[in-house]
Amino acid sequence: MSETPAVGLPAEIKVPTTRQVATISLIGTTIEWYDFQVYGLAASLVFGVLFFPSFSPLAGTLLSFATFGVGFVARPFGSIIFGHLGDRLGRRRVLMVSLIMMGTATFLIGCLPSFHTIGVAAPILLVVLRLLQGLGLGGEWGGAAVYAVESAPQNKRARYGGLPQMGSPLGLLIATLLFTLIELMPQTSLDSWGWRIPFWASAILVVIGAYLRRNLEDTPSFRQAREQHRLVRFPLGHVLKTYPKELLLTFGMFSATSGGFYMFVTFIPAFGKAALHVSPVVLSSGLFIFAIAEFLAVLGGTALADRYGRRPPFIITGIFTILAAWPLYALVETGKTLPILLVLFVGGLVVGVMFGIPGALAPEQFPAEVRYSGSGLGYQVSAAIVGGFTPVATTAAASAANSTWPVAIFLAFFVLVGVVAVAFSHETRSEALRETGALDLTQSGDDAGGFTAPAPAATERRLS
Repeated sequence: MSETPAVGLPAEIKVPTTRQVATISLIGTTIEWYDFQVYGLAASLVFGVLFFPSFSPLAGTLLSFATFGVGFVARPFGSIIFGHLGDRLGRRRVLMVSLIMMGTATFLIGCLPSFHTIGVAAPILLVVLRLLQGLGLGGEWGGAAVYAVESAPQNKRARYGGLPQMGSPLGLLIATLLFTLIELMPQTSLDSWGWRIPFWASAILVVIGAYLRRNLEDTPSFRQAREQHRLVRFPLGHVLKTYPKELLLTFGMFSATSGGFYMFVTFIPAFGKAALHVSPVVLSSGLFIFAIAEFLAVLGGTALADRYGRRPPFIITGIFTILAAWPLYALVETGKTLPILLVLFVGGLVVGVMFGIPGALAPEQFPAEVRYSGSGLGYQVSAAIVGGFTPVATTAAASAANSTWPVAIFLAFFVLVGVVAVAFSHETRSEALRETGALDLTQSGDDAGGFTAPAPAATERRLS
């Protein structure tokens, strides 16, 4: 496929090919979600015994889940660090660092000795590696989404922005498949070495991803901003001062799925196993169905967003989810196989549509010089607060009520927040990608200390 420079860009600035965009956008987020699901599954199965044996089985499991939450806490800090570097140094180099960081941390978790071997150092090292994993993950999504959107033709930006979102179902599929196979092992083998296999497997994905990313060009938007001296000294401060509304709306639009994803993928399997005694085979099958439905919904939802606009498909899906929340969880409460599988299928569809569209809509709200920082921070703060809070809150509420209706209320509330945020967001389907803020004062890309007025916005780029 040939590369066509954008109108208004110098001829030597090349636009990445479709294959390159898909590679850099999809591989990292697939590993991101794979790592998160693998850690969560290991926390529920073996981490309590291996790293917190001095506590009761319940307390040990809760502590292992607390280390899972540490990753959520670290993600906003990762978005700040990598967002700053990505807006200052370029998308491609920073994406390579975030990929290697999170993959290395995941691999090293699989190498950790247990509490019985090195004592209290074991859980401490586990927390440290989980923090590093969370930092890497926090920087990966913003860069992947920005790279995709900045490399896309105008009429396909939503579909390109959906590429990083497809990493969610793909990572879930790979992690669920591996752990389904590993759980067939004898318990002694699982506890001693079997649990390590999924963590070591992450290294294979990282090596493949790093190899494929090694020669990628940076995006035309960033290179143009650098050459026109529009890079800001402190991107985060600029976002907080100049674009607080866009940041808040990004947080809101992701609340629908930061909460909704875990209400389906985490709550239903846990509640089904503990309270309803549903077969693990049924629950694993349900996760496969959810992941496949989410993948297809990202494809379909982003295609609709390119055709009809970002807001209509998101808002319609959100309203349906709000109305269907209580009936869906009432079906879960029956404990029957077909209703549970149906709920996870519907959950995958609605989560896929509402997760796929912000892959483009969030970066489109910010100008090029702060796009990585603004969109990444909005998403990761939502993931930390809403996503990290949801599994514990929904489980406690359902246990207290001895029913799933509180979970339906949580789901409806977070989706409502997302619908309102998208309704107030700027519709971007028919507009060229925003390249600079109207009143930004920016610093020279070579840190010379001089500031220049912003250049005119670049017109649409296209791939041929």
